[in-house]
Amino acid sequence: MRRQTTHSRPYRVVRRRARRRSLFARFIRVALMLAVIAAILFCAKAVIMKAARPYLISYGESRESSEIKRQIAEVYAENKALKKEIPHLLSPEGMEAEARKLGWVKKGEVAIVVEQPKQSQIQRSGLAGSSERESCWHVIGRHILGLFVRAE
Repeated sequence: MRRQTTHSRPYRVVRRRARRRSLFARFIRVALMLAVIAAILFCAKAVIMKAARPYLISYGESRESSEIKRQIAEVYAENKALKKEIPHLLSPEGMEAEARKLGWVKKGEVAIVVEQPKQSQIQRSGLAGSSERESCWHVIGRHILGLFVRAE
């Protein structure tokens, strides 16, 4: 015997529609779950960034402080070296050496100026060593790095 249904349509048609509805319902559930997960991750990121901000500021300040301390140490070392040179520069030999570095000559002397060849002339003549030349990969890397390094 044939099975009787309360619907006016055959059993198979009703079952197909129910499947379609269930697929659509699953799609909606998955979409809603993804939206909820995305919202939770967004909120978590905001909270973590707010919590981490003081630590990031502290880290940046400590790096800056250590860089300034290093610069101060360099200046103190340079100052110490310059103070050691004072007695030599106050002597007649020291004064003469500094004057000659500045291009001064004594009366009766003839100054000879030797010009250094330009960099392009050195490269054309082949005197430049291979260590002075950069490979194309170094140049490309420097350009790429320049995109990410903050200019000061």
